Amino acid sequence: MKHYKVPITVWDVTFAEKKKSRFCMIAEAIKRVHPSIHHVQVDTATITFTDSATGKRLQYLTPPAAQMAIIQFDDGDNVEPFTLDLKNPIVERSQRVVTRAEGKTARMVRGKKGVNRRKSLGIRKATGEDRFFGLKRIGHFPNGHGRKE
Repeated sequence: MKHYKVPITVWDVTFAEKKKSRFCMIAEAIKRVHPSIHHVQVDTATITFTDSATGKRLQYLTPPAAQMAIIQFDDGDNVEPFTLDLKNPIVERSQRVVTRAEGKTARMVRGKKGVNRRKSLGIRKATGEDRFFGLKRIGHFPNGHGRKE
């Protein structure tokens, strides 16, 4: 499986959004360094994205240094630039190309229908719960340690 090496720079830290799994410093750096990658989602437990070059949806465990950087960033602390190594994906789903009735092609994810779909990005943004999934507790989380009361 492909090895991804991603440098997180000062630019990524400056223009990232706090508590947004799709727009955090790591997600922005991955999209900047590897243009074939899209649908990036980062939390303290996993880093998930689709690589259109390989046609696979990959999920990696978030390295401990990146976990601490995410927590520091979300708490408003200064984060120093670092390099992220992503190796050994734990989940991969392949995509298949289908031709629709209109003659257009589309990529479809192979998998089970109706399996625990996550809330939409708009709902997560509105409720502020975008980054509160993954590990139950690392360090200090605002609002009751990441749990909904």
